[in-house]
Amino acid sequence: MLALNYKYLLFDLDNTLLDFHTSEHQALMATFNDYQIEASPTNEQAYLTANQAMWALFEQGKIDLESLQDRRFSDFFKAIDRPDLDPRKARWVYADHLAQEVYYMDGTLELLNQLQKDYPLYITSNGITYIQTKRLTAAGLTQYFQDIFLSQEVGSFKPDRAYFDYVFDQIQAQDKEFSLDQTLIIGDSLSSDMQGGRNAGITTVWYHPQGIVDQNPRQVDHQIQHLNQLPSLLQQLNQ
Repeated sequence: MLALNYKYLLFDLDNTLLDFHTSEHQALMATFNDYQIEASPTNEQAYLTANQAMWALFEQGKIDLESLQDRRFSDFFKAIDRPDLDPRKARWVYADHLAQEVYYMDGTLELLNQLQKDYPLYITSNGITYIQTKRLTAAGLTQYFQDIFLSQEVGSFKPDRAYFDYVFDQIQAQDKEFSLDQTLIIGDSLSSDMQGGRNAGITTVWYHPQGIVDQNPRQVDHQIQHLNQLPSLLQQLNQ
């Protein structure tokens, strides 16, 4: 193992290593088909709007994960004037479809194959355990990581400091040399990954493949637009 200034790498999963947007679209289309809902852009956007609103409330600590999963479908069904449909059943239909839809972000496997030689890698995800476990297995990603921290199992969520305290305690138990000063978090979300990293006192790397300009550059320490830029960034930081 190389002597590294930055050694421990925490990766977000959705839209960082796995293409969640594509998975979500395919799972929605399958769910719409099951419920004979028109697979139109308008209906898809109605779901996305309901879903985003629920995740925003969740990240603010105003609802729990169980409520999120039910309410996004109840709000969606109201929006498309289908109050006859059962949101609790729909959440499981959708979850089963989503768990089967796995797509990589460009460069994921190449990056992990390169990094695992020199770095302990970890997953830090706010996703739902049932779905994320199946997606990680289907994608063949578990082999690359020392540990996987799913927020539903941890009992707290990014960006809460409590989530990261749990993660750090677990890594420390596995590796007595673990240090926050040697830890990076890589993710696409400013609100959960980057803010979480700041709350936890670790260095942040914002992954934004769409080329979005950060309106508050003090919120992140480093930025990359493609996963293949991470090794060179690490090389620079570890000089």
